[in-house]
Amino acid sequence: TIQTIAYLAASRARKLAQDPGYDGRDVVVVPASTLGNWQREFSRWAPYEKRVVVYHGSQQERAHLRADRDVRNAHVILTTYTWWE
Repeated sequence: TIQTIAYLAASRARKLAQDPGYDGRDVVVVPASTLGNWQREFSRWAPYEKRVVVYHGSQQERAHLRADRDVRNAHVILTTYTWWE
């Protein structure tokens, strides 16, 4: 977890140094049972990264999230590959 977060943070910093207007996104796909842990670890190891969002829920909840400006502008999107929850 920490190595992935460090890699994403370093990658973003490197891209921002090359292009200050860089606004790319990273998608991290994890087991549903670990989503909360990933959120905590991002806040602990990359506290400056304020735009980390969780994209998870029912079909209706996900449709609402897609319309949410915070989700569309996120730098990191945490989601899961678990479909049956």
